[in-house]
Amino acid sequence: MSPVSEEVNFVIQHDDEIDVIHRTEGLENYLGYLKYSRKYDDTWVGMGFSYEISDNFSFGVSSFLSIKTMRYIYQQDAEAYQEKDSVIVNNQNVVRYIAESNFKEEMKYWDLSFVFKLGGKFKTNNERFSAGINFTFPNIHLYGEGDIRKSYTRSNIYDNEKDQFTSNDSYLAYEKKVNSLVKSPFSLAVGIQYFTKHRKNFISLTGEYFHNIDPYAVVSISSPQEPDYLFNSVNNNPLLAYYSEARSVTNFGIGFKQTLSPTVFILSGFRTDFSVASTSDQGSVFDEEKINRIHMDKYHFSFGPVFSIKKFNIITGVQYTYGRNNDILQMVNLSDPVEYIRPLINHYSVEDKTTATQVLMRFPCS
Repeated sequence: MSPVSEEVNFVIQHDDEIDVIHRTEGLENYLGYLKYSRKYDDTWVGMGFSYEISDNFSFGVSSFLSIKTMRYIYQQDAEAYQEKDSVIVNNQNVVRYIAESNFKEEMKYWDLSFVFKLGGKFKTNNERFSAGINFTFPNIHLYGEGDIRKSYTRSNIYDNEKDQFTSNDSYLAYEKKVNSLVKSPFSLAVGIQYFTKHRKNFISLTGEYFHNIDPYAVVSISSPQEPDYLFNSVNNNPLLAYYSEARSVTNFGIGFKQTLSPTVFILSGFRTDFSVASTSDQGSVFDEEKINRIHMDKYHFSFGPVFSIKKFNIITGVQYTYGRNNDILQMVNLSDPVEYIRPLINHYSVEDKTTATQVLMRFPCS
């Protein structure tokens, strides 16, 4: 089984001619680039058994080995330059230059854990009505490993407030085979099913509550391979680390079957898939570093006929998913660049020349 399998890939390029570098006269070519790739899979392999207490009651337990894998890449580049051999500064020709800032982070991991379920079912004597309950307990972590890599370069960035160039900067930080830990929440699901007379049609309803997960480190670093001049932590959190958390949500669904003939019936359904993260829980935040994600509340609609031909069933159908959310924070603004953003010293104990966090790598992107 695969409870979760999702992949998102996109590339954004922006090309414009605007006045980004204020110390030079004339317009500059501005090139912005963003690449995002995220693939996450959770595959379950397991077994279970059930026991019938009476004609009306039964229960079951199951155990699964959960195999989670993640592959994440985020790259952000920005350049501003004039195509001439020289640029004019204070009515004087100086050698032209390219102002640029580049940031890239990569992370991948695999994680093994056990998941246990316990459930019970009640049905009436005529079996037209049944109800069930299922408990899914938090996963029991076994082992996991991951690789992390972050790189950043900055060159020819001018600080107009100080009337001088900022120091060129470049760093590469990486760590291989770090410990990974991925948590899944406790959940409680209930469902009912009702058959009409002669069992031609039925309707089913279900709802499941997922408990919240407090912030925790998905990867933990013992000794990151970073240059000596960089601080290894921001707000006491490792620079090479990613954190995760989840809020509590309740999803529900409804399914319906209608028999048209002895050989044809129709299945239809609707279910919700609410995001476990708030809209403010995206990208790099002051307290914790998180993976950039696009969080949406999704609504799934499905419909399709089933044909019975002798001993075979031919199942057809289509699913439509609608997703939305409000106040989603954009990853980067490529259409309204700024030349330089001063470091947030109140939040980070770093100097201009050692700026090494994604929040501050926004030239010319804000």
